[in-house]
Amino acid sequence: MGCSDPCDVTNRRQRGFALTIYSNVQQRTRIAKAQADGRALATAVSVYTAHTGLLPTALAELTAQVTNGQGFVAGPFILALPAAPQGWTPYAYTADTATLAFSITTAGDGASVAVP
Repeated sequence: MGCSDPCDVTNRRQRGFALTIYSNVQQRTRIAKAQADGRALATAVSVYTAHTGLLPTALAELTAQVTNGQGFVAGPFILALPAAPQGWTPYAYTADTATLAFSITTAGDGASVAVP
């Protein structure tokens, strides 16, 4: 006994449901990656700042060794800068040297991530 038309409609609905779930899982995975990358970059900026007493002027400075005012060398503070998830904006870094406050942001999938 073969599937009649109602079976075919049910199978198509199930495939659509599976694709929707898969899409949501991928979206949540990209958001989680952006959050984890943001936390890793923020940690590297904090350690760099603790070592030098200054904020880096760009995230690229985190991948190099730095000598502080007392002559101590440290770094790299992160081995490589992470790429933002596919379809997301590149990580943006802003720093206020007067207050030592900084922000790392990215956006995509209808969400935005900002740390700290």
